[in-house]
Amino acid sequence: MANATCAHCGAPYESGRSDRRYCTTRCRNAGNPRRCERDGCDRPHRAKGRCNRHYKDERYPDQRYAFPDDPEAKRRRDLAKAKRRRAAQRRADAEDVDRDVVGERDGWRCVCVVARWTSAGDTRTH
Repeated sequence: MANATCAHCGAPYESGRSDRRYCTTRCRNAGNPRRCERDGCDRPHRAKGRCNRHYKDERYPDQRYAFPDDPEAKRRRDLAKAKRRRAAQRRADAEDVDRDVVGERDGWRCVCVVARWTSAGDTRTH
């Protein structure tokens, strides 16, 4: 570990790399004189004159990556992503099933085998 001095705030810090100039991410962002070219955006420049958020908005206009407006849509997207990942790990060749569609179809009642046992008087639940 080498001792270094931050190029923005001047504080001493230990660095594991010789080319590191700033002590923290906050100092690195503050030390970057280039800003996003969008009006009213004060974030540091990342690529093509835009900050990370605005660059992704332009690059992927039909998808809301950074800040989704609908948290319920984000929940559904994250659940579907996790389900695809688990299926890929198991190498399952199954079709995608939307749990909201199945819930609406079944009246939001569990119709699994365990639920049938409990309705028959068994004490097991899930």
